[in-house]
Amino acid sequence: MTAAAAGRPPRVRGDRVERALFAVFVPLYLAPLWAVARVPTTDGPSHLYNAWLLGQLAWGDPPPLLAAVYDLRLEPLPNWLGHAALALLMTLATPAVAEKLLLSGCLVLFLVALRALAGAVEPDARVWAWLGFPLAYNWLFQMGFTNFCLGLGLALLAVAVWWRRRERPGLGTALLLNALLLLGYFAHVLTLLLALAAIGVLWLATLRRASWRRHLRHLAALAPQLLLPLWFVAARGTAATADGWSGEDLWGYLLRLEVLYTWSPGQLRFGQALAGLWGALAVATLLRENVDWPARRLRVRPADAFLLLALLAVVLYAAAPAGLSGGTLVKQRLSLLPYLLLLPWFSPRLLQRRLAPLGAAALALLAAATLVHQLRWHRRLDGEMRAFLRPLAAVPAHSRLVPLLFARDGSAARVPVFHHAVDYVAVEKGLVDWGNYEAASDLFPVRFAPGLARPEVWTLEARPRAYRVGLHRDHVEAVYAWRLPPGTLVASRLRRHYDLVREDGPGRLYLRKGLARPQGVR
Repeated sequence: MTAAAAGRPPRVRGDRVERALFAVFVPLYLAPLWAVARVPTTDGPSHLYNAWLLGQLAWGDPPPLLAAVYDLRLEPLPNWLGHAALALLMTLATPAVAEKLLLSGCLVLFLVALRALAGAVEPDARVWAWLGFPLAYNWLFQMGFTNFCLGLGLALLAVAVWWRRRERPGLGTALLLNALLLLGYFAHVLTLLLALAAIGVLWLATLRRASWRRHLRHLAALAPQLLLPLWFVAARGTAATADGWSGEDLWGYLLRLEVLYTWSPGQLRFGQALAGLWGALAVATLLRENVDWPARRLRVRPADAFLLLALLAVVLYAAAPAGLSGGTLVKQRLSLLPYLLLLPWFSPRLLQRRLAPLGAAALALLAAATLVHQLRWHRRLDGEMRAFLRPLAAVPAHSRLVPLLFARDGSAARVPVFHHAVDYVAVEKGLVDWGNYEAASDLFPVRFAPGLARPEVWTLEARPRAYRVGLHRDHVEAVYAWRLPPGTLVASRLRRHYDLVREDGPGRLYLRKGLARPQGVR
């Protein structure tokens, strides 16, 4: 059957070029992840460690020390998806490879979801998905917010699926949407709520008197997705944290696409230029599609529902608190939405058919420049990560470790890549990391067992100078100090209770006095 006979427009050369470029660039975009030994993120090592603990507690045979320190929370919490996926991947691959596989899946999901969303209204508009390539390695991704990034990809995909199938809300559509949204909840509750809100706005914007009965089926199909978020909010409450952002901070962050700023200040200029390109396309689309020049009046098209959605996303970003129900950095998470939701609204007719291959190639060059920049920085930070981890080679296996980090970033401008990096060694050596922030919260599948005599996680993270070395001596075999200030009280207490067994640059490893040193340690 030909494309014309099937009711589809025939493929043109521009479509084939764009498809080929996309098929080539998606795997290429994973190169920074696979070119390094450890992917430079902030929370990534902690997620890896807790996913490893999850596997040990769920189906492994954990050492008695780990079994005594950690409990498994068998509740329908968000954040399960990334942790469970990592735990399963570690049954097939090494922890380092498992982490790269999960992050690769996260990036592929994001890029594929962008393409689906961009082409939801008109397939020819898929070319605008290339604008999203430079957004893939954003600050949220590099901070290691893997579950949020997975949830964002699932939310965008769910919105695209709903739009394309909104006129035929049958059982197949309901099952597919509910599967995507349920996975989205177990990734991150905020992304599920955003997906439901987006679909709700689009539903209202497309509601027509002649089809209202059919549209009501969507409400019945999606209603079950409110149950788990309601349970979560009831358990966590709705306490909000004031943001404290000035108007300049608020609009500057959004209009400079500051969410791209991770490694160097030059990314701010790039983000501003990219935001300007988005704005130029928005103006051009308005003039091309929404102005009837002969009649001198505005006209409305179905895709304008996405313009409304993007504008509401701006309002939500401006009004949102800094934190909600225990979650943090809400505004930063929301700052991508106004841009992403414009993609299906942009007119594909801004590029004539004969210019479509050139347009795709130009956007691909923009994506390539971003890729080269990311590759260079990932390689640079990989060397710094190796230097940070080197002193930890002397940590005895199955011991309890306290990280005292007085500086948490390398040369990265906005991503503290050493923040939880000790967890890479904790996985390899089966350590207890007393700085495990996930186990000290109630948002993740693994938690500290109640009643433990342990250091306070938030003291270790925010006030390492206040760590009471002698008080916790009996529960801590090893202390790793990074850039320990000389002459401080904590430094003198470490010398009193611990032996310095390894010093390499700014890293110092201390073992408790009287503890047998591992073979080869001087």
